[in-house]
Amino acid sequence: GAARPATPPWDDGGPTRLPTSRPSPAPGSGLDVTIHPADVPLSASGREVGERYQLLGEIGRGGMGRILKARDNEIRREVAVKVLLAPGGRSSEGQIRRFWTEVKALGRLEHPSIIPIHDVGRLGTGELFYVMKKLGGRTLSEILASLKTGDRAARAEFTRARLLTTLQQIAYAVAFAHAHGVIHRDIKPANIMVGQYGEAILIDWGLAKLLEGERAVVESGQSVPLSAGGTASGTITGTPQYMSPEATEGQPDLLTARSDVYGLGAVLYEILTGQPPYPDLGFVPTVMRVRQGLFDPPRKRAPDMNISPVLEELCLTAMARDPGDRPLAKELADELGRVLEGAKERERRTAEAKARVRAGRQAMDRWKTLKVELQTAEAESKRLGKEVPAWAPVEEKTSIWALEDRVSELKIEAVSAFEEAEADFLRALGEVPDDREARSALASLYFARFGEAERARDSEGQRYYRRLVARYDDGVWQRVLEGNGTLEVTSMPEEVAVSLAKYETRHRIIRPSPPKLLGTTPISRFEIPIGSYLLTFHRRGQPDVLRPVLVGRTDAVVIHVDLPPGSAVGDDFIYIPGGPAILGGDPVAHGAFERKIVDVPGFAIARFPVTCDEYLTFLNAVAADDIERARCHVPRARAQEGHYWRFDETDGGFRYPERTPGGQNWTGQLPVNGVSFDDALAYAAWVRAQTGAPVRLPTEREWEKAARGVDGRFFPWGDQFDPTFCKMKESRRAAYPEPEPVGAFETDRSPYGVRDMAGGIRELCVSEPSEEPVVRGGCWSDTGLFCRLAFRHITQRTFVNTGLGFRLVKDIERS
Repeated sequence: GAARPATPPWDDGGPTRLPTSRPSPAPGSGLDVTIHPADVPLSASGREVGERYQLLGEIGRGGMGRILKARDNEIRREVAVKVLLAPGGRSSEGQIRRFWTEVKALGRLEHPSIIPIHDVGRLGTGELFYVMKKLGGRTLSEILASLKTGDRAARAEFTRARLLTTLQQIAYAVAFAHAHGVIHRDIKPANIMVGQYGEAILIDWGLAKLLEGERAVVESGQSVPLSAGGTASGTITGTPQYMSPEATEGQPDLLTARSDVYGLGAVLYEILTGQPPYPDLGFVPTVMRVRQGLFDPPRKRAPDMNISPVLEELCLTAMARDPGDRPLAKELADELGRVLEGAKERERRTAEAKARVRAGRQAMDRWKTLKVELQTAEAESKRLGKEVPAWAPVEEKTSIWALEDRVSELKIEAVSAFEEAEADFLRALGEVPDDREARSALASLYFARFGEAERARDSEGQRYYRRLVARYDDGVWQRVLEGNGTLEVTSMPEEVAVSLAKYETRHRIIRPSPPKLLGTTPISRFEIPIGSYLLTFHRRGQPDVLRPVLVGRTDAVVIHVDLPPGSAVGDDFIYIPGGPAILGGDPVAHGAFERKIVDVPGFAIARFPVTCDEYLTFLNAVAADDIERARCHVPRARAQEGHYWRFDETDGGFRYPERTPGGQNWTGQLPVNGVSFDDALAYAAWVRAQTGAPVRLPTEREWEKAARGVDGRFFPWGDQFDPTFCKMKESRRAAYPEPEPVGAFETDRSPYGVRDMAGGIRELCVSEPSEEPVVRGGCWSDTGLFCRLAFRHITQRTFVNTGLGFRLVKDIERS
């Protein structure tokens, strides 16, 4: 065969020389070298192709060539071999031009994101080939398609920051190519390879345009006729959805480095929105839309993709219709770097915020656990404190002291845990101010404190924490804070008129607002704001029945009231309908129960404590039968002596003196005082015997409910105290406090209308479940602490005191 030239034509450094005629009959290579099939196939190194490269099969195919997997036997590595397709055994001139354009372009460019050429040559058939690095990974097009389908693994691996980093690498590669006189002309996701170790490679340089004196060769198998009146002529190459407007004119001289920048902007658009800038409407319609720049801005196209204004502006600038308005590729890459630096900082902040939220939730869980442990320890400490008398030796008190010390430690630990949780959540918001998880956790933490303040009837605490909840709430707690509930009312008998009044605080006194008629029972369920209310049941010819109602947050409250006839209650008693009530829970009141909701059956309670006149009637009735037995129940200063009342031998009855020990007039309407628990039991037994009414002393649960209603208020009138509201030590301007007649203080009235339960006289009740005597309420000589309705003091059956009296309750038969 013909001798081979010593220097291959592709190594002369000059432009590719196209033949004017093709040798025959051998297939033409398109170069000025005759190719004979009988020639030994060579690689560029001069060795036989088969000696250096072991071809391992086809791994890909495109419009211009096929990709073979091969092994380089000299360097012992896997490579890829791109072979120019020769349909029918012959390569067209256009194919050969594009092939050598790609070879020359890649030969100029040595960049980490541009695939390197290792070797070039021809096969025995005359097919041209070059050897390049074998790529792994996926194309950006494949990755974006996986993300669009919701692939979890792809979403985890290819975050927006990762994709922007990939594009930045490609943009720097394009800038490098531009600096070396090469324009890619076909930048799109399908031409970007992404490796599993962060590599980003721009492939397929077959449409590249060589500058700086190189004769640009532009060929395409597809053309679009220009519209009538157009002055340009030629063909259009590239992918329309990523093509710049000037590329659609079919004039290669219009293409500049800024045309590649448009392609980078189009790729950025798809990264941001998950869609190319233009839908694929077919070649010609898509090209027409590109020419007019008819695409939606990224944030309008994908409003749910959380696209920042900075990234949108960068994308729109890169895709500007006027090439002069577009940045250089390096400027675009640099700006992406600045965005990524911000994104990395945001990622760091986000990661730190998530860590702080996790730590805060752990602290909040610990706080809640400590609060439960604290409540248990406090209750046990109080229980043991009641069981061990004050005079007990130290040895019997050490266990109580240890428990009290533990209570103190738990309080400190709980405060520390709360502060730690609060600080962690606030630090998270310091890193990411709009972090929804941190805001939600902080709102939840503050709502827990709001609930504590609400249960403790701490109005200042409620306002403070309510504001904090509202500050960090993103809508989750709004309805809970509003607290609307529902109310349904029934009664037995039915068809009873019912009115409703909301309790409002005026001048530190809770009073019902003007009532509104609801209708007659049954009252169907209706929505009602959170709060404390008073239901009044009106029956013709019968006394009204009052039923306080507490509507908690989002509670569905159902009220049923059995209405006894007035004759069963009596004029001097007030009916207390059965149902739940909040008892205890006053941290200031001595001996108070822990806060709990207790269901107390219905009963009637005397409007006033037993008066001196009422007790005198009892005493004289007993004296008529047994004077000595009567003397045992005479009001007195001490258990066995100091009797205040004297027996008048002339008329055979007891008389109370004209003056009290303090010098005040002693009247029959004063509450009886100086009596013991046994005296009170004897009086109740006598009333039962005389009237047949089922009267007795109240249990302390009954007494407390009758005094407080159902909303947990601390005093009959509300939560705040003033000496003028009830009879106590400082109610009057006097040198010495003295008792006053029952009913003297109008404000000392419970929600049911029961009088004198905060002051006037301490009242004997039956403790539960031991049925031992317990004292509730304050008296004329007490300070305000004793007037708190949760106050309770265990006493003894025979103990008497000048401030100690009682009132009766009556059992009501339930329907």
